[in-house]
Amino acid sequence: MKEIIAQTLGVVAMLFNIFSYQQKSARRIIAFQLFGTLFFSISFYMLDAYVGAILNLVAFIRAILFLKKDKLHTDNVLWMVGFCAVYLGAFVMIFTVFGQEFTVPNLIIESLPVIGMVATHLAYRFDEARIVRRFGLVSACVWLIYNIIAVAVGAIACEAFGIVSIFIAMARLDKKTAE
Repeated sequence: MKEIIAQTLGVVAMLFNIFSYQQKSARRIIAFQLFGTLFFSISFYMLDAYVGAILNLVAFIRAILFLKKDKLHTDNVLWMVGFCAVYLGAFVMIFTVFGQEFTVPNLIIESLPVIGMVATHLAYRFDEARIVRRFGLVSACVWLIYNIIAVAVGAIACEAFGIVSIFIAMARLDKKTAE
């Protein structure tokens, strides 16, 4: 039952993330992704994929803060440094607190979500939806690999559909703004 609930939450998260890239503004992309990250955090936790759970919880908080970008100046480099420290801290926690075996394959696997988080963080610093989508593509690719390894069905589908959604939005929306 736990597995079914976890995978169902992953599918709900997937829907939020897929539709996020079809939004015309960066702010709306972030708002949709806020809910996706919350549901993914719970899903990953239930699947014992702790780095995914922790980083999605951080992403939820980050999205809230970036929705208030003008007021909080979250596009300031200090925010970037602070969040990157949190991402790296979560990475270290996986091997120290959660007891993940410290091997080269595990180092590589657990670093993938960190790379995705940094890419998304960079995306949120921009006001142009087309730039957000490009960084989102990098993030989606590394998360897809992690999700396949974690066997997170909803998350796998999310990133696969998300990649397709990004390409559709690039063709549909970004081409128009470039002209």
